Amino acid sequence: MPWTAGLAAFAAYLHGLVPAVGPHDAAALAAGLGSWGVPHPPGFPLWSASARLIGTLFPFGDWVYRANLASAVTAAVAVALLAAAARRLTGSASAAAAAALLTGTAPVWWRRAVSAEVFAGAALFAAASIWLIARVRDGELSPGRGLPLAGLLAGVGLAQ
Repeated sequence: MPWTAGLAAFAAYLHGLVPAVGPHDAAALAAGLGSWGVPHPPGFPLWSASARLIGTLFPFGDWVYRANLASAVTAAVAVALLAAAARRLTGSASAAAAAALLTGTAPVWWRRAVSAEVFAGAALFAAASIWLIARVRDGELSPGRGLPLAGLLAGVGLAQ
């Protein structure tokens, strides 16, 4: 069920994907992505590497479109992870899907999911941290393993 929410979000993001250069840092990010260059300080190396990988796996359109697509993919995976965490926390698949999809279609989230921005990647790491913490709460992961990993992912998300 959580992946259904992620796929629904991805379909919506794909439909609303900015076909050209979007606002803010999108032009610099797309230019750096196509040339393996540094967009601008601090360079966003994790975003650049992951977006380059996504752009290589999905070779549709130019690098601007692929950069936008990378944001859509990472935002959709974040929605799926939020749905998985919410399912664990609420016990309700429909409430979890609704919560994740409402988050994924909120205006601030939406703008970052359909244009090349680093914030979708940060949201992915935050969602992964929440999901890990929910697994610790349910006893599937020991606190000694799950919490440090959740903290690491949250830190990487902030630093990326």
